[in-house]
Amino acid sequence: MKKSLILSTVNFSQLKAERINSIMWSQIWICSNEKKKAFMQKI
Repeated sequence: MKKSLILSTVNFSQLKAERINSIMWSQIWICSNEKKKAFMQKI
């Protein structure tokens, strides 16, 4: 019983970490795209 609870907790935290990671990466991607746009406008 306790083992499965630990496993589900680990899975949950991994899912949460992956979600945070994907949000972070999309933020970085948006940021770099904005920089590219600004750079293109300068030229």
